[in-house]
Amino acid sequence: MYTKRFNLVIFALLALVIALPGGVAHAADTNTTEATTTSTETSSSVTTEDTDTAVAASTTVDEVTADDLGVAEPSVLPGSFLYPFKRLSESIQEVFTFNAQSKAELSEHLANKRLVEARALARDGKTDEAVKILDDYKARLDQAQTKLAAIDRTKLTQDQVAKLEKVEDRLTSNLLKQERVLERVQDQVPEVAKEKIKEHLSQAQEKIEDRISKLPAGDQEKAKARLDEIISQLPGDEVSKVEYLQALKTVRADIVPEAIKAQIEIKATEHQAKIDEAVKAGTITAEQAAKRIEAVKLRAETRVENLDVRTKAEAELKDLRDQAKDAVTEEAKKAVQDQAAQLKNTVKQTVEQNKEIMKDELKANANRAVEEKKKEAADTATQKAEQLRKMLKPEEVK
Repeated sequence: MYTKRFNLVIFALLALVIALPGGVAHAADTNTTEATTTSTETSSSVTTEDTDTAVAASTTVDEVTADDLGVAEPSVLPGSFLYPFKRLSESIQEVFTFNAQSKAELSEHLANKRLVEARALARDGKTDEAVKILDDYKARLDQAQTKLAAIDRTKLTQDQVAKLEKVEDRLTSNLLKQERVLERVQDQVPEVAKEKIKEHLSQAQEKIEDRISKLPAGDQEKAKARLDEIISQLPGDEVSKVEYLQALKTVRADIVPEAIKAQIEIKATEHQAKIDEAVKAGTITAEQAAKRIEAVKLRAETRVENLDVRTKAEAELKDLRDQAKDAVTEEAKKAVQDQAAQLKNTVKQTVEQNKEIMKDELKANANRAVEEKKKEAADTATQKAEQLRKMLKPEEVK
């Protein structure tokens, strides 16, 4: 009797999981708009008050929200007794997803869920859990890329190809957003965990380069239209979009065709013109725009420096690999391999030093901005006090 009742309970739970759109995970994640808003407000508060993230305050790209990634802020995280049910519902979704393109979309959606979970865990100081869940994020993202690459376009109709390209463009846009989220996670974790986040950032950059390299270089109109589609899905104002475009401009030349890089340059110029229009319209002051553009340029310069380092190192590594192949003795081969390992380490250190220099400059800029605002507020208060004193009668002043 007990076994029958137990089986009925299990069956009912599974039926509930399947019946709900997204299962228990969906119900737990979506909750209410109010909960999501509260979570976002809390995140904003932390960003403003945390003195260690002055750099984030001086960057131009707006905080990427869970909604920007097409998921809800997680209310159920690893460690909660409900979390296994959340993952169970996702597994059931995967079982009942058959189309290759749909499978890729689901894998990417689940990667986004893992990423916002990692951010929430890092924000709560749960570093080990955040790093662990990022491994699952990477695995899901790899699955999405693999499944998309496996689709045989020659067997698709024109409409199906167009739909597939829209999915690819959305994934490219999401990769750019994911890179920003990873940068925030890196800011929030202690030094011991930063190395692991750096690996995820490096892999995200490689995936972005891979996606951009697959745009149709031979069809300029189509390449332009697809870039427009990618940019239109990026969050933030025009200055934010300019920085995203700066990130695209610093992809490796040996991977991304010059024709695509030229289109990215054109897009950056167009959005810069829109910033000028916004200044004229009064939606942003010239001073605000100038300060944010200064941060954009600084970040872009650092990216370019690091790109040069990576590109030159790749050429040297290729030479070393060729030398290793030609090496006659094991000792000679090992010596070349040691050289390659040393070069990789030097590149990593140089890249990180450049980033630290950039962060120091951004922090200094942010501190200067804070001091300027304090002085401006003090001057305003003094002026108002003086105006009030003049309005009052002398005896009232006394």
